[in-house]
Amino acid sequence: MNHFIAEGKKVHHREVSGITKDAMHRLMDYSWPGNVRELKNAFEHAFVTVNDSLITAFDLPPEVRNPQQNKPNGGAGSSVTGEAALERQHILDALRQTGGHRGRAAKELGISRVTLWKKINQHGIPD
Repeated sequence: MNHFIAEGKKVHHREVSGITKDAMHRLMDYSWPGNVRELKNAFEHAFVTVNDSLITAFDLPPEVRNPQQNKPNGGAGSSVTGEAALERQHILDALRQTGGHRGRAAKELGISRVTLWKKINQHGIPD
C-alpha cells in the first residue's frame, strides 16, 4: 500500500498521505483475482478519484468497494473482461474528473493522448 501511494503521489501529483480504515478493510476483504496488477490498478483508480489527503472506500473501484456485487463467474474470459471493464472505468473517471478534456485525462492516467484515443475507441466510450 505504501509503495502504491508513494508511486501515485509522483505520477498524479497529489498529496495523499494514506488510506481510511474502511478503505483498508475493503482492500483486505477483496480476493484480488488479478493479484498485484489489480491492486496497482485499484490505487491508480483511487488517485484519479480522490479529493482529499486520504483514500476512502468511495475512491476504490466498484468491484473492490462491493465485491459481492461483482463476483467473477470463473469463465474462460472473466479476467480479461474484468481488466477491460476496470480500464474502461478508469478512463471514464478520468474524463469525468477533467470535464471531458482528453489531454488532461491522458495525463491523469499516465498515458499519451493517442493511447487514450485508441482506448476510448476500443471500449466504445462516446464522445
